[in-house]
Amino acid sequence: GCGTAHHAGIVGKYYMENIANIPATVEYSSEFKYKNNPIDSNTLVIAISQSGETADTLNAIDEAKNRDAMVISITNTVASTIARMTGNGIYQYAGPEMSVASTKAYTSQICILAMLAIMLGRKNGLSQLQAGKLIKKLRRLPKLVKNTIEMVKGEVKGLASRYENFTKATFLGKQYMFPTAIEGALKLKELTY
Repeated sequence: GCGTAHHAGIVGKYYMENIANIPATVEYSSEFKYKNNPIDSNTLVIAISQSGETADTLNAIDEAKNRDAMVISITNTVASTIARMTGNGIYQYAGPEMSVASTKAYTSQICILAMLAIMLGRKNGLSQLQAGKLIKKLRRLPKLVKNTIEMVKGEVKGLASRYENFTKATFLGKQYMFPTAIEGALKLKELTY
């Protein structure tokens, strides 16, 4: 993926390795065809694109198919070029983005990657009990999002006014939160140009 989709892919890499026990790499779509990635018919390539029309991701899909990889897509746009090209896709159904910040796309992409990792993990040694615990955590997300939105009405607005004149920010994150920190930094840049 590119941008936000790439950041979601980094989270997906952690999921694939830690949940599904499958080694994974993440590549910017624009760089994919220039790298000597070890790809063959036993390789799954997951193309992630909110729009389903990202040119670099379309090119990466062509390259992966030329190297006999199985390619699936995660996209928010039904019948997009990427969805049609892969023929094997997962639709996000997150609805249209209402601003520059692609928060719904990012959140739904990492949830889908978690579910995919759980499914693959079940085929690769993840117990039913472990899978159930992970699914239970995923099911809690809507309530957590609702609570976060409620918090925005009070505490976060106060924090925003406190820091509105700052000219620099540093986002920190480790493991799963590392790509989310990168995504947060990207969103702050995009929304404050």
